[in-house]
Amino acid sequence: MGFVFFLPKDEYKRMRILQFMAESFLLLVIVLLLGVFLNRFLKFFDDEIGFLFLIVLMSALGYGIIRYIFSGIEYVTVFDKNDFKKELKKISRSGFKFAFIFFAISSSLKFFNVINFNWYDIFGLTFIVLILIILMNYISLCFSFKKNAE
Repeated sequence: MGFVFFLPKDEYKRMRILQFMAESFLLLVIVLLLGVFLNRFLKFFDDEIGFLFLIVLMSALGYGIIRYIFSGIEYVTVFDKNDFKKELKKISRSGFKFAFIFFAISSSLKFFNVINFNWYDIFGLTFIVLILIILMNYISLCFSFKKNAE
C-alpha cells in the first residue's frame, strides 16, 4: 500500500478516514458522471471543462474534510473542560503559526514577483485562512468533546 504512512496509527481513526475517502471517491464518480452526461447530451460545459474539474475536485475534497470535522474523532483525549481549554489554546497557537508561515510565503512570492497580488489581498487571504483553520479545528474539538463525554 502506497500512502499508508499518511494515515493515523489508531485503527478506529484509520478506518473512519478510509470510509470518508471512499465516500468522497463515490461522490467524485457521481459528479463526474453527471458532468459527462451534461456535457455529452446537453452541451452544458462546452468551454468550461476546467470549471467542471474544479467543481468535481472541490466537492470531493470538501465532502471529505467536512465529514472528518463533524465526525468527532480528531481529539480523542479531550474529556473535561480543562482538556478542552488546553486544546483550544493549542488550536489558536497552531492557527497563528500557520497564518504566519502562509503570510511569509505569500510575501516572499510577492517580493520576488512570482505573484502579482496587492498587499491587501495577501493580508485578507491570510486573515481568511487563519479564521477558517481555527474555526474548522474548533468545530472538530467541540464535536470530539461531545462525543468523548458520551
